[in-house]
Amino acid sequence: MNRVLRLLLLGAIGAGAAPGPALAQSAPATVDKKQVAKQYVDAGLAAQDSGDYETAITLYLKAYQLVPHPAHLFNMAQAHRLAGHVDQALSLYKQYLSEDPRGAHVRTARELVSEIEARHPGLEIEIHAGGQPHYPLLLSAE
Repeated sequence: MNRVLRLLLLGAIGAGAAPGPALAQSAPATVDKKQVAKQYVDAGLAAQDSGDYETAITLYLKAYQLVPHPAHLFNMAQAHRLAGHVDQALSLYKQYLSEDPRGAHVRTARELVSEIEARHPGLEIEIHAGGQPHYPLLLSAE
């Protein structure tokens, strides 16, 4: 995705995130965060579909920072895997499975964890409960 389109996407989402005078109450702010997070996810899916995985990762992370839902971890894992960042993908899939062991994408996440571990036997990760996703070090199999 070219830089201009990326800036337009982020600007449109940012404009929706800017609180106005009518959003001064706490209850609407929660709803607004979910709406903005959904906009980030929708834009991330569009970026991912166009092959712009780095933009997708950035947008999914922004959604996760607003609304730390496990599905955002899965989305980030998918984009990292497609971008060839298998260490980050593996870490995020495992974090997703840890945080939402009965989630909608559990079967896919387990299959992809098994596939990545089989292809990269020397890959080791760390899982941190809660908070922001942790990106581990890639250790060689040598």
